[in-house]
Amino acid sequence: MLRVNTVLKESNISGIGLFANEFIPQGTLIFKYDPGFDSRFPEKLVVQMGHKSFFDHYAVYDSKTECYHLALDNTRFINHSNEPNIKYDSNKLGSVALIDINIGEEITEDYKSLEEDFDESIFNPQTKA
Repeated sequence: MLRVNTVLKESNISGIGLFANEFIPQGTLIFKYDPGFDSRFPEKLVVQMGHKSFFDHYAVYDSKTECYHLALDNTRFINHSNEPNIKYDSNKLGSVALIDINIGEEITEDYKSLEEDFDESIFNPQTKA
């Protein structure tokens, strides 16, 4: 669940992005998984429901538990960046600001740090071999 004030806007990275709607100091907890609000879906159930493409796009897959973690708020609009301004912090069990994030800046995360099998070419076709 998001812990900061944000807004959705058109992104220069991909489609819609999540943008800071307040100044966010470095080290601030941006998002923390809340089992009462966010959901975990076993991969087998996702496939049975026929919504794998939705979950592949909007959720984080954990290969250890074979579950998708789906944030039910606008966290799912955080776009990938090789130079992110937030990162998952296992000590805080959530994502924190790596740098100060100003109002109007897009909040980004390096998907490779969240998913072992992240294929960046999905978002950057020019990187395909």
